[in-house]
Amino acid sequence: MKVTIKDIARLAGVSTTTVSLILNHKGDRFSEETIEKVLRIAKENHYYPDFFAKNLITKGNKTVGVILPDLTDFFFGQLFEGIEDAFTEKGYSVLLYHSGQDKERERQGIQMMLERSVEGIIFATPYSLSKEELSEITHRCPIVLMDRGKTPRTEGKIFVDEKSGMVDAIKYLSDKGYQHIALIRENQDYYQLNERTEGFYEGMKSCGLSVNEDLIITDELSPSGGYQAAKQLIDKDIPFDAVVCVNDYMAFGAARALQQSGYRIPDDVALIGYDDIEMASYMMPALTTIRQPIYQLGKEAVEALVTKINEPDVAVRNCILETSLIVRESTK
Repeated sequence: MKVTIKDIARLAGVSTTTVSLILNHKGDRFSEETIEKVLRIAKENHYYPDFFAKNLITKGNKTVGVILPDLTDFFFGQLFEGIEDAFTEKGYSVLLYHSGQDKERERQGIQMMLERSVEGIIFATPYSLSKEELSEITHRCPIVLMDRGKTPRTEGKIFVDEKSGMVDAIKYLSDKGYQHIALIRENQDYYQLNERTEGFYEGMKSCGLSVNEDLIITDELSPSGGYQAAKQLIDKDIPFDAVVCVNDYMAFGAARALQQSGYRIPDDVALIGYDDIEMASYMMPALTTIRQPIYQLGKEAVEALVTKINEPDVAVRNCILETSLIVRESTK
C-alpha cells in the first residue's frame, strides 16, 4: 500500500502542509526535531515524492515502468516489443529505462520509477537481487522480475526453458549421425547463458556422445567473438562435424570463419545457432537455430504484472515457455 503525505502527517502529528514543505526542502522555519521526525517517518514508511501528484495527475495513473539492461540486444528489443504492445492494449503508458548492464544504474532506474509513482515495474536484470533489495521495491509497488530465475522465489518465475532447447538441438544432430560436436559459448560475466551450456552437456550425455572439452571454445558474445572462436577451433586441428553456438550472432561469425577455412556448410560441418533472430533465415546457407518465444515472454510478463496490480494478494503464477528447433539449410 502506498504511503501518502496525509499518512506521514498523521503519524508525525503535524499538518500536511508542514510535511510537504519539509519533504520539498522548504521547511527551514520548523524546528530540527520536527524536521528529523518527518524525515524519519517518511524513510521508515518507504515514502517517495509523487511525481504525478506534483503535476496534478491523480493516483492510479495507468503508468508502468520497464527496466532493461541492453537495448542493442535482439532479445531485449523483441522482449520490449511484446511488453509495450500488451500494455498498450490494456491502456497503460510505459516508462522505459536502459540500465546499460550496470548494477548502480539499475538502482537509479528503480528510484526514478518509484519517484514517478508507477503502478508496477517489469525488471529484466542479469543480476540476482537480495531479499532486502526485493523487499524495498515490492513494498512500494508490484514487480515482475525477469532474471532467468537467478533470484530465489516461489512465484512469478517467467522465463524460457533454454536448457531443453539445446538438448533438442543435440538430439537432432545425433539422430542425423553427427558425433563430434563442438560448442561455441560466451565468456562474459554479465550475460551468462549457463542453461544453454548445461543443455549441451545434458544432450550429449543423453545421446551417448562424449564431450571433448577441447571442442568447447569461449569468446565474446558477438559475430566477431563467434569468428575468433571458430578460428581457435579450426587451429586445434581436432576433427569435428558440427558446431553449436549459444546465440545466432556467434553463429554468423563462426560461419564466416569456417567458410574462409574451406569448410562447406552443411556438407563438411553442420552449424546451429540459438534465438532465431530475423537475419538467421537470410544467412547463406540459412541458419538452423533454436527459436525462443521472446515476444510472448513479454506479453506473459505484462499479464502477470497487471494481475498483481489489480489483485495484490494473488500470487503471480509461474510461466515457463518452451523453445522450438527451426531446421534450415545449415544442417543436412
